[in-house]
Amino acid sequence: MRSLKCLSLLAAGLFSVVVAVGCGGEPKLQTAQVTGTVTYKGELLKTGDVTFIPVVSGPAAMGTIGPDGKYTLQTAGQPGAVPGKYRVSIIAVEITPGSPEDPNAGARQLIPEKYGSDSTSGLEREIVAGKENVIDFALED
Repeated sequence: MRSLKCLSLLAAGLFSVVVAVGCGGEPKLQTAQVTGTVTYKGELLKTGDVTFIPVVSGPAAMGTIGPDGKYTLQTAGQPGAVPGKYRVSIIAVEITPGSPEDPNAGARQLIPEKYGSDSTSGLEREIVAGKENVIDFALED
């Protein structure tokens, strides 16, 4: 009788884990929607990447800046970011066409290099659960 009770508890525990994890194998993150616009010296950035790095721990969130200057964050393939405090990095590079012999060919930074690292950008933001977070960045030198 005792082993039957233990087996029932074990089965119930395993069922809870399967329900919590789901068929995908990983638990779904609880995220909040995050969108925004990025400008540099008052002009829309038309390319680049925005990365939110958690201050404490957890997964980073990333978004690509579109031609309209807007970005939308995703975390591990899911829309949004886990609520909490973040340090932010922004990278915006323009690829210039040309041949390898052309000294003007390659990549050109569109914003100061300091924004490319969360430790030097000076950008910190908080994402709040249960609301649409609109986080704009107006970058200067």
